Amino acid sequence: EWLRYPMPMRMPDFFGMLNDGRIFGLEAKKPHWIKPTDQRERDQADFLQCLRAHGGIGEFVRSADEAQRFIEHG
Repeated sequence: EWLRYPMPMRMPDFFGMLNDGRIFGLEAKKPHWIKPTDQRERDQADFLQCLRAHGGIGEFVRSADEAQRFIEHG
């Protein structure tokens, strides 16, 4: 069902499944990045929101530490 989400979306840089069965998607950005500013990033944000809406983890991350926090604490 989530693959039929009505918004145009782009796959994140990192996409997979955790040991507990939840799907995750992490989009890597530069350390100074703050929020989506162009259509590509808005499409990425839509995909990440779709993951969250279906019980997964979907986040923009600016460092390996930030990525690890989202994965560990979802």
